[in-house]
Amino acid sequence: MAYTPDRFDDVPEYTDQRGAHRDHFEGAAAAGAGVRPFLLIAVAAILVGLFVGVALPFLQRGDDSTTADATASVTATASDDAASASGDDEREGTAASETEEAKKSEDAEESKKAEASTKAEESRKAEASKRAEESKQAEESRKAAEESKQAEESKKAEESKQAEESRKAEESKKAEESREAAAAAAEESRKAEESKKAEESRAAEESKKAEESRKAEASKQADESRAAASRAAEESRKVAEAREAEASKKAEASKKAEASKKAEASKKAEASKKAEASVKKNRVVVYNATRVNKLAAGYADRLEKAGFTNVTAENWNGYGLSSSAVLYNQSSFKGTAEAVAKELGIPAYQTPNLKLNGVAAVMFK
Repeated sequence: MAYTPDRFDDVPEYTDQRGAHRDHFEGAAAAGAGVRPFLLIAVAAILVGLFVGVALPFLQRGDDSTTADATASVTATASDDAASASGDDEREGTAASETEEAKKSEDAEESKKAEASTKAEESRKAEASKRAEESKQAEESRKAAEESKQAEESKKAEESKQAEESRKAEESKKAEESREAAAAAAEESRKAEESKKAEESRAAEESKKAEESRKAEASKQADESRAAASRAAEESRKVAEAREAEASKKAEASKKAEASKKAEASKKAEASKKAEASVKKNRVVVYNATRVNKLAAGYADRLEKAGFTNVTAENWNGYGLSSSAVLYNQSSFKGTAEAVAKELGIPAYQTPNLKLNGVAAVMFK
């Protein structure tokens, strides 16, 4: 099928966005306006063809088929020609309309670009103004900071000067006070030296008198001391004799107390042996709470060797325990339970629920 050129082939491939091809399409639009009467004629021809091809055969049902076919053929041919002419006219009108729309679109685009350029320029100027204002404020702030710094340094220099003057005045005052204090100290030292010499002289005199008095007193005391020593020796002898008598008496009492203590200890030991023998006569059942073979029997032999006379070994079927312990249900078995617990190194507990007339040693290891 061959390609049929139409009006779109007349559109140039390149434009400079300023309507360089508008003149061409404006001429085409004027030509399209000149063919509009032909469009009206084509529409009328189509209507006539429809009437002749459809309505007239319906009204003339009795006519020959040959005449009807000829008429329909002529009508169809006329209708096709009119439709072709109408299509060409419509395409030309559409091209003109599209050209107009393209022109409006380009104008609008140009307007938008101009407006965007204006806004960009205004924004740039505003930004430049803002930067200039910020630069000005920054400069003012820097100057203010510089002035503040200079004022602060001036203030510190003034304070330093005043402090230095105050320090010098204080040092001068302290030097003056130090000189006065040194003079006062020297005067006090002189007075003290004179007082010391006078005191030494007086002390030497008093010492001499005291020495003479001491010698006299020493002689007197020596006589008294000899007499006192004689009396003290006599008293010491009496005290020693009394001490010896007291010591002899205490030794005798100590011997009697020791003998009494030994007798009491022997009694207690005998009673303890009897009590222990009585305690070890009570029934003791060693329970094996594990699956280790002959565990209870081993502990039972150990208790028998320790002196327990009524010991048996059994398997534990109870509950409520998770570690080895000695159990008893009556206070009368407390001594036996404590003896078993001491021998096996495990704790003992009183359990009223224990169904045993004796002591139970439940072993878990």
